[in-house]
Amino acid sequence: MQTNHVITKCRNISLLAAALLLTSYVILKAAPYPNQIIDTISVGSQANPSGLALTSDDNRLFVSHWLDDFDSPITEHDIINDSLIQTITFGGFHTHGGVVLTPDDRYLFTTNYYPATVSRIDLQNSNARIDLPAGSSWPWGLSITPDGSKIVVKVGLDGQNVDMNNDLITIIDVATFTTIGTIILNDEPSISNIGFSSDGTRAY
Repeated sequence: MQTNHVITKCRNISLLAAALLLTSYVILKAAPYPNQIIDTISVGSQANPSGLALTSDDNRLFVSHWLDDFDSPITEHDIINDSLIQTITFGGFHTHGGVVLTPDDRYLFTTNYYPATVSRIDLQNSNARIDLPAGSSWPWGLSITPDGSKIVVKVGLDGQNVDMNNDLITIIDVATFTTIGTIILNDEPSISNIGFSSDGTRAY
C-alpha cells in the first residue's frame, strides 16, 4: 500500500520546530502570519523527509529523504501547482541529512550519511554530481553562510555512548568545492540547525 506524505505550509514559524520533533512525515513551511495552516503539499510515497531547501523565487522546494534503503533520493516539488518536478537518485544507502541551495539556485548540496560524503549537484548542468569526503564518519546536517560562500557540515552523528573520535564541523568553500577547515568537537553536533551572524563570520 502506497503512503503519501505531505509538506504543510503554515503561518506560524514557531510550529516548524514542533512538527519536526513530533514526526518526520509532516514538515511546516513558515510564513509571517497568525497561526493558520494554509496548504499541504504531497511528497508522494517517499518517506522520512529530513531537509528542505526553497528556491529564491519561493516556487520550488527540494526535499532530502532519510532512507536506509537502495533509493535515498532528493525530490524537487512545484509549490504553486503541488506537483513533483523530478526525483534525483543517488543509489543505495546514501541516506541524506540536510539539503541547501546556493543563492543563485544553481548548486544543491546534501550530506550522505553512510558514504560519509557531501554531494554538490549542478542543477543547470543535467544534475551533474561531485562528491567530497565529509572529513569523518556520519555527516548529517549542513548549512550555508548568508553570502553563499561556505558550507558548514555537522559530522559525527553516530548516537553512540562512547566517544568515537569523529565529532567535528567541516567547512567547505562553495566556489571550489574543497574543504578549507575542520573544527574538532567534544561531542557529536546533534542540533538540527546552525545559526550564523549576519556577516557570516561566526557560526553557532
